[in-house]
Amino acid sequence: VYDNRTDGLLVQVSEIKTAKGLLGLIMAGGELGAVEIADPAVVFYLSDRTDAQDPQKIPPATGSPESIPTGKKDAFIPVFYGRLKITNGSILTATADGNEKVVAQNLDLILDAPGPQTPISYRFSTESGDSSGRASGEGSLVLAADDPLNMQKIQSDSKLKVENWELEDVFAIIATRAGIPSAKGRLNASVSLTGSNAESLKMAGQIAMKQLQLRGGPLGSDTPAVKDIVIDLDATGNNNTLSLNNLTFRSSLVNGSATGRFDGEDQKRLSGKADVDLAEVFIQFPATLKLREGTKITKGKMALSANIETTRAGTAVDGDARIDRLQGISAGKKISWNKPVTVNARGEMRREGLQLENLSLRSSFLKADGRGDMRNMRVDLSADLKAALAELRKFILIKQWDGSGKLKLNLRLSEKTDNLTHATLKLNIDDFVLSRNRRPILARQTVRADISTDVQVTDAAANSKLLQPTLNIQSSVASGTVTAQQVEGTASNSFPNATDLKLDGNINLQQLSSLLKNLNILSPQTLLAGQSAIKTSGNLKDGLLVLNNTRVDTQKLVYRQDNKIIRENRVILTTRGQIDLNNQSLLLAPVDINSQAGKVHIPELAIADWTNTQKNLKVNGHADLDLNQLAQGYGDFIQLPEKTQLFGNGRFDFDVDFTHPKTQYLKLQGNVAPFKLVSKTLPTISEKKVTLKADVTRSPDGRNMTINNFELNSNALSLKATGTLNRVGKNKVLKAQGTMKPDLKLVSDYLKKSGQSQVAFSGKKATPFAIKLVSKGDRWEDPLKHLDFSGAVHVAAIEAYGLKLAPNDVPIRIAGATAGAKLESPANGGQLDFQPTVDMRKDTYVLSFKENTDLLKDVQVTQGLIDGLLAAIHPLFKDAVVPDGLLGLNMKHFSWPLSEKERNRATFAGTLKLNGMRLNSTPFLAGLLNMMGISERQLSLANQEIDFEAKNGRIALSPMTLDAEGYQLKMHGSIGFDKTLDFIARIPVTKRMVGKDAYRFLQGTTIKVPIRGTASKPRIDEAVFQEATGDLMQQALRKNLEKGAQDLLKSLFKKSE
Repeated sequence: VYDNRTDGLLVQVSEIKTAKGLLGLIMAGGELGAVEIADPAVVFYLSDRTDAQDPQKIPPATGSPESIPTGKKDAFIPVFYGRLKITNGSILTATADGNEKVVAQNLDLILDAPGPQTPISYRFSTESGDSSGRASGEGSLVLAADDPLNMQKIQSDSKLKVENWELEDVFAIIATRAGIPSAKGRLNASVSLTGSNAESLKMAGQIAMKQLQLRGGPLGSDTPAVKDIVIDLDATGNNNTLSLNNLTFRSSLVNGSATGRFDGEDQKRLSGKADVDLAEVFIQFPATLKLREGTKITKGKMALSANIETTRAGTAVDGDARIDRLQGISAGKKISWNKPVTVNARGEMRREGLQLENLSLRSSFLKADGRGDMRNMRVDLSADLKAALAELRKFILIKQWDGSGKLKLNLRLSEKTDNLTHATLKLNIDDFVLSRNRRPILARQTVRADISTDVQVTDAAANSKLLQPTLNIQSSVASGTVTAQQVEGTASNSFPNATDLKLDGNINLQQLSSLLKNLNILSPQTLLAGQSAIKTSGNLKDGLLVLNNTRVDTQKLVYRQDNKIIRENRVILTTRGQIDLNNQSLLLAPVDINSQAGKVHIPELAIADWTNTQKNLKVNGHADLDLNQLAQGYGDFIQLPEKTQLFGNGRFDFDVDFTHPKTQYLKLQGNVAPFKLVSKTLPTISEKKVTLKADVTRSPDGRNMTINNFELNSNALSLKATGTLNRVGKNKVLKAQGTMKPDLKLVSDYLKKSGQSQVAFSGKKATPFAIKLVSKGDRWEDPLKHLDFSGAVHVAAIEAYGLKLAPNDVPIRIAGATAGAKLESPANGGQLDFQPTVDMRKDTYVLSFKENTDLLKDVQVTQGLIDGLLAAIHPLFKDAVVPDGLLGLNMKHFSWPLSEKERNRATFAGTLKLNGMRLNSTPFLAGLLNMMGISERQLSLANQEIDFEAKNGRIALSPMTLDAEGYQLKMHGSIGFDKTLDFIARIPVTKRMVGKDAYRFLQGTTIKVPIRGTASKPRIDEAVFQEATGDLMQQALRKNLEKGAQDLLKSLFKKSE
């Protein structure tokens, strides 16, 4: 019959019978005849909801006083005649996964309306899904013959009875739609209504609930359970008057009663009293009332009483409240409030305003008294904030906040003329201190706020006017004065109208930021400092604030975000325009900002909704910036190298429109001329002109952006790109493609001047590239680690370490926090194969090469190759190798941390292949050759391979052999990354070293000579050489003596024969 499962409702009917047939029923008008509905079923689909639904998100009930029926107006009663019968009906609930549960079953209803002059009778009965509860009702209605639509004259005789009905399933239906707690408990009720309000009406009944349990919704983690609740009602009506003879409420939490009389709109009286058991309330609602952990309230009562009477003249109230001494136990210790709390209020609200006969509040930490009317009134309030927090903290969890101070508030109204009253309000807090989590927010100070004004009193309170109001505020955060010529409340708007408003104030930004951080409005990583002076004037009407000349002058501004700081000696903002407080929008024209960094001029700034500025912003203008001053104030965010300065003047034009419903855009054009980057340690970078253009459009929801054009042009780099910046889930995804054209010669020349490179390269040609970058939420964290880049750099020529290369386009790939390139080129008649990779997954990036790669193969040796590569590996090669022969370099593995602090963790190993190489003598080699007694100054290196391995900050080399006049000199050892040497030279014994006779005995012997020092200043240990030589000469002498003795004996034996 009705299927609206989208909104959670389904109605099904097995059979409908009608005496007139379907067509006759449609055409019958109000005369339906007999209609019977068999087996109807109503299914409510339960939506998912959290147990702790935020009550602030529940939409408030809407309505106006005019929408409340008074009973005197004619009500709409559908007029039909006939007999309706429903049999075997049911009500069910269904969950999202399809599980159904019967809430009510065996529902039978008979409604009999024979005709206009006969009583309407009805009867129904049903039972709960588990058959344990029942509900039934019966009754009749008789319409007045002369006025059948007048609700006051309807004669009723109705009874309703509910027995042992479980509320859980009923509340499950209500709670998903109304945002109230779910409930368990058994309901019993008996209510009757007889008569009519026009003559004699009697209403009586009792409603009782047993074992009521509530959970979820606004209760959060609280799960209150009330054993018994009983409500008794007794009311009578006569001649349009309703008398509430008795209304009583009994439960373990609250017991109360009320009586009253309601005479239409002319007069209403209601009297009531209630006793609240605070100990039981805190037991049932500890989280809602923020009861301290480990605390139990053992005793405490709150007594309430009130009498309210409303007439045409106004509403009078006389009420009292008293909390007796509150007692409890916390952490095993007894706690209590020192004194009871009492409140008494007696007064009347009339059209001309409040008439306060008496106001009295007394507690150990708060005192208030007041009396008077809108022409003459006196209200005094005093409080000890420290004592208040101490008393409240005994029972209530106030963990974060702490403070102290003596508060006084005084309100005075005094009549000046018949329609003019002078009002003053003075707020004073002496020795005010505020802290949170033991961190001071506001240092000890005196806070003052004084309001003085004349009040023009009229008959309608809404039209009262404040004449010449003045507000003075003094505190460490803000101080100043607000004045106006006139302020008038309006019935049609929540904002008053004010003419000639003026503000002259000062704000301490450091105190303000401390306060905002502790209120979780400003992030903990953000800090503001400085003094802002604000002057403005304007008019407020119907929620529209029109600002005249407005000036905000901030001096010694400091803005810190994490470890980055912005400093400005002075920033002055001037503007005028209008602010719509109703729509939360603004239009300022113009806006001018002057600072040490430059000037910004915005002809018009429009924000359609400042609660979401990024979606409702419209602004255009230009900025003229001094790059040197900009770098000084904003250097931490620009992140220039140390001891580096920027110079130049920049003009930037911008145009942003995020308000159009279809097409939104951002356009930026910048020119910097001239541009200069000056460093004390590096060469100066100069550009006559640098230009920047950007054209971006975006979707109205701000989630998707299209980069139609992005251009950067300078001598060193030209770049053009298009792309998109879209929101995907919680992250942002940037995709772009285009061409880049760096001038590598300029980069090379700069690196040469800085002394950071022995590489010269050139090339200037546009090459394509594509990038993809994914954010982490709204932050672009570690962009290189999340970058996906593919492209190439055009390299026309490279000269490095004596190698001449022509690689053309060098492909570059960055993905998965790894960057790699591939450089292949002929090199000095041989081949270079260079495939470096940078691992960026950790904080310290690591450079590596492809394993087991011939970086150099059959390369002709040049002087540059000798000085740049060979000398770094072996001290023997420094200034010695003749630029001749062939060289090969095989790298088994290579790992080089790019941080100086991690450099000793570098590891690599490989083989240096030498073929046909010769050495010239150097001071270092001459020292070794002189020890050997060799005068030859050009030596040869046999074809050989030298293995090297680096770890723990040193490079270990296998022995290398040097041929000199038929002798072989061998060296092995290590050289440190710090260029320190630890080598052993094995010097062969020569004839010139020991003489011909001794050489006969020492031929083939070598002397180990340590070599220390550094690569630039190697040091041969000659003392060890001399000592070793002396030992060898003694050995030779002994051998010579032994040989001579042997020859003498042989000669003697021959003669004797």
